[in-house]
Formats: sequence, C-alpha cells, structure tokens
Amino acid sequence: MSIDLQGMVVLLLFIAPGFLYSRAYLAARPRYQRAPDLFQQTVLAVVGSTFIHAVLISVLALSAFLGALVYTLWTGRIAIIQEIVYVPSTAADAPVLVVSAYSLITAIYIVTSLILARRAGAWLGRLLPERTPRWYRFLAGSDPPERVLLWYKTLFEEPLRRGIITPRVVAWLRSGERFEGNLVELRVSADEANVIELALEDVTFQAGELTRSKPLASRALKPTPLPHHRVLLRSGDILWLGRVDVT
Repeated sequence: MSIDLQGMVVLLLFIAPGFLYSRAYLAARPRYQRAPDLFQQTVLAVVGSTFIHAVLISVLALSAFLGALVYTLWTGRIAIIQEIVYVPSTAADAPVLVVSAYSLITAIYIVTSLILARRAGAWLGRLLPERTPRWYRFLAGSDPPERVLLWYKTLFEEPLRRGIITPRVVAWLRSGERFEGNLVELRVSADEANVIELALEDVTFQAGELTRSKPLASRALKPTPLPHHRVLLRSGDILWLGRVDVT
C-alpha cells in the first residue's frame, strides 16, 4: 500500500472497526486485570479488524456465489461481472446513479463493520471461560490461563470455592484506622502503579493512632458501625489486609 492520501484513508477504514472492538473488549473485561500496553492494544485492534472484515467479506462472497448460482441455473449461462455490475473506466465516466449506489453500499459496509465490532468486543469481553459456547471452543480452542492479581485470588476465588459470596475483610490503614466489612467490589484503578480499590459494605470503623511508643490497641477507640455506608479503600493506604472466614 502506498503511503498517500488514498492509502491512509483505506488504512483508517480498515483499522477503525478494530479500535472500536478493542475499546469495547477491554471495557467489558474484569477490572482486576492489568490493561494491555500500547503494542498489545494495537495488535488486538489489527486482529479484530482482520476478523471483522473477513466475516463481512465472507458473507458478501457467499451471497454473490448464491446469486450467481441461481442466475446460472435460471439462464443456463455463467454469470460474468461485466454483464451484471457496471464497471466504469474512470470515476468521471460513471453515472451519478451508479456512484450513489456504490457510495451507499460502502457506507452500509462501514457502519455494519463498526456495529459488529462494538457488539463482538462487548460479547467476547464479558464471556467467561466456563460460559463459552461449544462452537466457540471448537473454533477458537480453550483460552490460555491468565495472570490475575493475587488480590483477586485471595479475596474472591478462594471464598467462592468455599461458598462465600461476599467475603469479610479487615483492613488496617497506615494512619492507624481499622475497617472491617463485606468486600463487594475490587478493581484496578491505575495500570502503572497497580493501585487496587476495594469497596466495603456493612462496615465497622475503629479510629486509632499508630505510634512507636504505644501499641495500636491501647490507643484505639471503640469500633463504630457504619451500616448505610460504602467505604472505598486504596491499596496504597492499607498497611495490611486480612480475610475473615466465618464458619
């Protein structure tokens, strides 16, 4: 492809569905995982564009094949492009009606590719490995194991295996404050620093002061329940974190 205005337009039209696909795919993925870097996002966009255009071109080719087969069986003649589709030698010699029809077909193709990219990215992003259809596993194979954060394994996967839907955690902050509550949400808030945000409900709060001269327990105040609050904690503010397993 030559690097000129026409080549750049064709490249943008080719890659546009892939970027929309990658945005929808990454937005639907669980937020306890690190977001891909720029190179991985570019590769994901190119692969998504290639797959989407391949699907649409396959649909168009199959439709043209079926139409040509019907034409051949009906007339007994082999369908030729020049007998069915008007192909002008130059754009200036083409009738306005033909140019308008080709422009409409191109616009429909572009819009369809963008819609397909948006829906496919959102569907694949929300698709968990254990919920993938059989036809998808047959075509794409099994997904490779993903490196998830230890936070998620300890605070969500292990309690779920034990039948605990909302694990209860205890968080001591660097300021000496203590929070205990049900963990209802966990997400990555920064890709560079790997900052984790925790959302707690049914929380009990205990103020305190962490000093070297006196232990934390002697300076702590009485725990205060916060029944109608949702507390958000950042991993950078947490000194240590514990999970409470109630049997």
